[in-house]
Amino acid sequence: MTNTTVVGQSILRPDAWEKVRGGKGFPVNVSLPGMLHGKLLRSPYAHARIVKIDASAAEALPGVKAVLLPRDVPQIRFCPVFFVPTLAPSMIQDMLVMGETVRYAGQPVAAVAATSWKIAEQALELIEVEYEELPAVFTADAAMREGAPRLHADAEGNIAKNPIFEFGDLEAGFAEADHIFEGTYKTQRVHTCYMEPRVCVVDSDADGRLTVYSSMQHLFGLREKLAFALGLPESMVNVIKPPYIGGGFGGKLDIGYIEPIAALLSMKTQRPVRIEQTRYEDFITTTRNPIEVYLKTGVKSDGTFTAR
Repeated sequence: MTNTTVVGQSILRPDAWEKVRGGKGFPVNVSLPGMLHGKLLRSPYAHARIVKIDASAAEALPGVKAVLLPRDVPQIRFCPVFFVPTLAPSMIQDMLVMGETVRYAGQPVAAVAATSWKIAEQALELIEVEYEELPAVFTADAAMREGAPRLHADAEGNIAKNPIFEFGDLEAGFAEADHIFEGTYKTQRVHTCYMEPRVCVVDSDADGRLTVYSSMQHLFGLREKLAFALGLPESMVNVIKPPYIGGGFGGKLDIGYIEPIAALLSMKTQRPVRIEQTRYEDFITTTRNPIEVYLKTGVKSDGTFTAR
């Protein structure tokens, strides 16, 4: 057998030391001169309308350089998800970076940029928000019932699309089956539990060009979605990938709110802005949703599938 220098050999990993000690190659360690720290104020309600926001006390706090409210944000609907089936555009582009209506507990309603993370947290406590709580639903089954509260007032209902894909003769397949199994299967809301939480640093120059450092796994998608949400051409957004990320497992494929909010805070202050989510924020905002599937399967006695 031919000897090889790599296959079957124990090789030195030149990046191992940098990874195990959490070195500078991770997004969480990106630091730029003059960088500010951003924090997001999040809704405690699953469905509510913002009646009034008073951020004057937060703006007056020493060290606070900017406060961002829904009225300061481009009201451009976008879709944070990259991999979606063919849906009606009104149902795909259904999210705002920040708006007057919140549709899940944890949705951002305000943001601040300050000279330290601690000052930013103190500023959030000074922002007063008056909500009008609205009826909410918490399962897909409840959302599909007649008369269920509408997630979007301008939509016909809560069902985005009911696509049908057919291959072959379904009825003949079930008639051919020796056994038919059917049931409803459910998954829970889950999180991929990566070690490094979502984090980004965004730097805006005098011409409004954005340089973005992010823990996102989908860099070109991030550029596309960020530019769309802010009403910018993609040529104005430059995404730089740090050498490593502290895990993702698919959980960092969709754009979050931190990148567009950090970008707007940076444009407002003309300084780099860093936003790092806490583990709690990651758990309430960047999970994979529960799924409920009804499945009917026809099989022969030898295990051959005939229909599903």
